[in-house]
Amino acid sequence: LAYGGGAQWALPTLRHRSNRLGLGDVADMLSIAHNDANLGAAEFALMERFEGENVRLGASALTAYRNGNWAVGAYAQGMAEFVLQDIGTQRMWIFGYGLDATSYGAAYGDTLDNGLAWGVQAGWLKAGMGRTKGYMRDEGDGTFTRSLHHRTNHATVWILNVGLMYEPAERVRVGLVGRNINSPTLRF
Repeated sequence: LAYGGGAQWALPTLRHRSNRLGLGDVADMLSIAHNDANLGAAEFALMERFEGENVRLGASALTAYRNGNWAVGAYAQGMAEFVLQDIGTQRMWIFGYGLDATSYGAAYGDTLDNGLAWGVQAGWLKAGMGRTKGYMRDEGDGTFTRSLHHRTNHATVWILNVGLMYEPAERVRVGLVGRNINSPTLRF
């Protein structure tokens, strides 16, 4: 992402596993990436998935800035699921769960002799899991009655990654990455 240029748009659609009602699952993801040699790179993705009347919505955003051997970046994502159901004669949105994560990091890399390069990356991650019980009931007159009880648990952790890359010839690269060197654990 950091080496590209210009803006890139993507809208893939995936349809699979038709159910008994013939509705099937539909997953769409809109991805927008912009890369600039001076400003760094940024990407935003929006995902939706329909499974009958279960709806999952998610979004993620990534930004990175590189200056010489140093780079800093941030990443955020979230997802939620809710269900549209007929209960008796009323139609309700029933909310299920939500997931979110935020990460910030910095990296340093350098090139050694003979096509050998190394890098180290440190980051901080905050993740959350939420559960919502309740509904938004359509009263039929344009108004909704809501009854929602939300609970979220969060956890944070530091992460350390290292990498080594060897380029014996042009367009030939071999790399080795060690992730989570500090054995991070999320404790909710």
